[in-house]
Formats: sequence, structure tokens, C-alpha cells
Amino acid sequence: MKSEQYRAGIREIQEKLNQENQVYFKSFYDEMLIRGSFKYDETAILEMTYNLLLDLFDAQCGGQTALSYFGVSAEDLAKRLLKKLAKISPRELRRVIWFTGISVIFWIYFASINWFSSAPLGISWLVYVLSGITYLLGAACLFKYMIKLYMMKNTILSNLIGVAYVCVFIIILVLIDIYFKRVQVIYIPSLPAKLAGVCFAILYALLTYHILKDDEKA
Repeated sequence: MKSEQYRAGIREIQEKLNQENQVYFKSFYDEMLIRGSFKYDETAILEMTYNLLLDLFDAQCGGQTALSYFGVSAEDLAKRLLKKLAKISPRELRRVIWFTGISVIFWIYFASINWFSSAPLGISWLVYVLSGITYLLGAACLFKYMIKLYMMKNTILSNLIGVAYVCVFIIILVLIDIYFKRVQVIYIPSLPAKLAGVCFAILYALLTYHILKDDEKA
């Protein structure tokens, strides 16, 4: 089965659970997805979750609750099962890092082009480097710390922290652009800059399509 088939099966069976078991399974499912992000293969996580859900539904038909059947909390169960999965290969991690870096470079360059002006395009390589580092650090913080906000009981507080994180991230990028956009500037004639932008856009679209197709096959 593919990832989408597992998701559809999980949704279908989840709707058949009683309220108590739905609460348990939702906590388990969230814990699996959050703790497993970028550490374990998504399809393997979904397969394990789907099989566990089948067991839970059978237990429910036999009159048992999720807690009595598994004997541990949803969070502890997720931690135990994740330890049984093989971690994602370094190749997959490198692919994510490379795609993130390419995305940063592409969008910074594409957004800096003035398509309705004949003036040369001035770009600062220092802005590219600093923005790229900021994006990578921001992504690392997001998946290591910020995603845990989803598990917080206080949704108002978690939303406020999430908004604050996004605001700080944007402010840092704006400050980099303000203070470094005129440092180490390279000027590119208007027409070559626009042609390069179109070529980059085509290559980036093809790369994105290729990655999405690979994910669908998983």
C-alpha cells in the first residue's frame, strides 16, 4: 500500500472508534507523526499506525478500551513503536537539505527580479548566504522545537508562540536584506537576469515535480 492508501484506511477505521478510543488514537497518531518527522520513513509510520488501528478496532469489538488493550498511554506506545522502526537514510536527509537550499536560492533570486524594469539587477551574495543559513536554522528549530507546540494543551499559548516564531523569522530576513543588500553587490544586465530567472524557474519546477513523483511512489 502507498502512503495515501494508508491515510485513507486510517481515516475510515478511525471513524468507527468510540469517543474514548478516538481520543486515545488521536494522541497516539499525533505523537507518531510529530516524533517521526524527518527521522523515520513516513510510509513505515503509516503502515505501523494502520496495523495498530486494526488491532484496536478488533479489541473494541471485543469490548476493550485502547488503554486496557495496550496497557500504556498513547504517548508511551508511540515512543516504543518508533524505536522499532529504522531511521531514515542519510540520503533522504541530504535530499531534504539540498532541496531546501535550492529553494532558498531560487526564491530570493526570483523575487529580486524587477520584470518591468530595464535596470541591471544588483544582488548581494552575502544576503544569499545569510538568508540560507537563517532558513536552515529556522527549519531545524521548527522540526525540533516548534512542532512540539502542536502537542501543548494550551492552544492559545501555542498559537501565540507560533506566531511569535514566524514574526521573529520574518524580522531577521528583513534585517538581513536592509543591512546587507548593498554589501558585496554584483550587477547583472536586465535581460540576462530575466532569462536566468525563467531558466531557474523551469528547472526548479522540474525538480519539484520529480521529488513529488518520488514521494508518491513511496
